[in-house]
Amino acid sequence: QFLWFDRGPDQQGRLLLIVHHLVMDAVSWRFLVPDLAEAYTTLAAGREVALQPVPTSFRHWSRALTAQAASPGRVAELPHWVQTLSAPDPAITVRPVDPLRDTGATMRQMSLRLSTDVTTPLLTTVPTAFHAGVEDILLTGFAAAIGEWRRAQGKRSQGVLVDLEGHGRVPLGEGVELSRTAGWFTNSYPVRLDPGAVDFAGLRAGRSAAGQAVKRVKEQLRATPGDGLGYGMVRHLNPETAGELSGLPGAQIGFNYLGRFGEGAEGPDGRQRDWQPTAGGRGGGGTGDDIPVMHPLEVMGVVRDLPEGPQLSLVLSWAAELIEEQTIRELLDLWASALTGLTLHTAGTGGGYTPSDFPLVDMSQDELDEFEASAKQIEEGA
Repeated sequence: QFLWFDRGPDQQGRLLLIVHHLVMDAVSWRFLVPDLAEAYTTLAAGREVALQPVPTSFRHWSRALTAQAASPGRVAELPHWVQTLSAPDPAITVRPVDPLRDTGATMRQMSLRLSTDVTTPLLTTVPTAFHAGVEDILLTGFAAAIGEWRRAQGKRSQGVLVDLEGHGRVPLGEGVELSRTAGWFTNSYPVRLDPGAVDFAGLRAGRSAAGQAVKRVKEQLRATPGDGLGYGMVRHLNPETAGELSGLPGAQIGFNYLGRFGEGAEGPDGRQRDWQPTAGGRGGGGTGDDIPVMHPLEVMGVVRDLPEGPQLSLVLSWAAELIEEQTIRELLDLWASALTGLTLHTAGTGGGYTPSDFPLVDMSQDELDEFEASAKQIEEGA
């Protein structure tokens, strides 16, 4: 549905686009909006519209997904998923989820914005120092936050189980090109993140515990088989393997790093340029009020590029009857403190490689740390 808001002759109008999530994901906006702008401009000029072709249809990709679910390579991933889901994951809720009571209507949201001074290194120097991605760093901070909160509650666990959401746009074959394919490709798969017996105070202060936590979580994420799509395949598309996973408990927490978004470019007259997403207006309807919650706690990170620099927002959405608001405030504060500690650690001499950076060498993290320390001593002595 398209709806035009005419705000009068002195204010710029707004065009609202409503699209069901079943037919497109957030990535689809990147080419859908330019296509709409091109079509509009072309028609206004009285010319015939001829948009760029779509090399691969969503139907073609979906069929490839279903076919690959029975392949030996995907079936071989099954033990990893079973092991990931089998370990205990202490409850973060005050009672079990009730799909009749705990629906989209009960979800609440709280956010915390980090300063640009903290956000900038989280996007640049911190992941670079550990040869990691931004998502690795955000997940390390959150795993530490949950670990510290659980320790304060007197709960012990083998890490936290999280459903990690990804864009899912994996080619799945030669000649598959998805850069202009509209559809809901989003995938989700479980990961177990354990920062270890962490000195949480030391992590928040930027000491060695911060670096150890990043390296552990990074390696746990790298242990995911292939592209992560295999979990959905063997869980939902392969009847011979689905039964082994359907009876295992799922994650209580969902995680999604949404990436970076601009706030809308302005023209020389101070007005926002046409066909630019408005501030905070990209992709946001949420879950229907009557739909059962997928997770009692949904965790998101999103970066806004502001004139003064990038700003990271930490966002927690939770089922109000399952988790107390005070718990959400504590988790947000702990997450922010952990991320700040990672920036402090990297500002010093923190960083380093992990075994997954050298796939052709069989080396433990301790051996690698020792090698790096020796190399540093040699370099400083030279």
